[in-house]
Amino acid sequence: MSYSPVNTAPSTSLKYNILWPENLDTIKITEKERDLLQAKIEELRDNLLPESETSKPYRLCSRTPNSCPRRLHICHDHYFVVLNNHGKMPMFDSTGAQQKKIKYVWDCKTGRFWLKKSLFSSKQAECILYLKYAPNLSKSFLGIPKLVTDSGSEDVKNKLRYFEEMAMFSLPILLKKRQVKLNFDYILGLMDSLRKIHAVKYTPSAFHSLSIPGQYSSFGAPHPLFHGDISPNNVICENVINKESGKAYSKLMLTDFYAIGDIKNIYWTKGWGSPECIQYAKTHTKYQTMNTSKFMAKYGAKKDTWAMGLIIGSLIRGKMHPKYEQSLPCFSFITDKLKFDPTGKYVIDESGLAGITQEEIDSKINALIEEEPSEPIKELWKTVKKYLTVNPDKRPTLADV
Repeated sequence: MSYSPVNTAPSTSLKYNILWPENLDTIKITEKERDLLQAKIEELRDNLLPESETSKPYRLCSRTPNSCPRRLHICHDHYFVVLNNHGKMPMFDSTGAQQKKIKYVWDCKTGRFWLKKSLFSSKQAECILYLKYAPNLSKSFLGIPKLVTDSGSEDVKNKLRYFEEMAMFSLPILLKKRQVKLNFDYILGLMDSLRKIHAVKYTPSAFHSLSIPGQYSSFGAPHPLFHGDISPNNVICENVINKESGKAYSKLMLTDFYAIGDIKNIYWTKGWGSPECIQYAKTHTKYQTMNTSKFMAKYGAKKDTWAMGLIIGSLIRGKMHPKYEQSLPCFSFITDKLKFDPTGKYVIDESGLAGITQEEIDSKINALIEEEPSEPIKELWKTVKKYLTVNPDKRPTLADV
């Protein structure tokens, strides 16, 4: 799903700079509804508690006033108007498919669309808070979109949601329709976003500085945090202009944190699962309903690393596999081991991925390194090869690299 930025005009409000689309039909509201919403936003904004460093993660105020035509979520940084289930706003995911777990949200503070997404548990909500407030790990541009947790709601259900600023494209759309201009800052930023996640341990002490209760011990040993489902549609892209050169580049960001740190289930997008996960699925036919915590605590971050290697390799090559709807990496050591339905659109059996050997991966990537004239990209390929280590016990997390 892609969209064009909406031109916004400041409201007539004298108190706050509240932004609405120039065409209110863009968000399916009338002028009367806008005026009611604007008055309620100002009222709620006036009643917010003072912001402080210790309370900052929890300064979200959520209300559903009877006199208001939309549900509002107001904090110091954002004035969110939830648009779904009102005015027939569609629900969608990053591929454009209908998706009840994702909702449109309009932010009257920035004049942009956001998405409201579901989480599995309160642990995921705490992880989102960490991603928002923890310091960056390097000087590269961190590839995580702006995030806000729904932690201020009195409704338990709404605590398991978060808001994410909407980007223009997903990675498959970018690679399919646009000329990719490689900018190392943004590629490193995407890698650094996962590095930031992997650097977190499931220990209470990691969250003390954020005043977040720590509930991250598993089987008596800390383990790295992990995204859980690195795949092309979970990488989003935003066009940015380099101020010095004036050239346009695509900023890459990791998205969809619904499964972050979930050690009770194993998830992956078909074709992007690591060999040990495929092997585990083959030998545990009911693995989705089993207690997989020990396995995921050990290999969750390693699974992320494998998929990120395939993502970066696809970026360097500037394409996904042309035959399979841009949903698979352009590597024969992946696609040769998959079985497809007659249309070639859907992976129906990926068990062959468990048989990938290090020799065939290294051979393929070494050939690409040999053909590449650019020394920086040669080095990037060497990093990809390190990420695509078949033995998970030898494969690093991104925090290790």
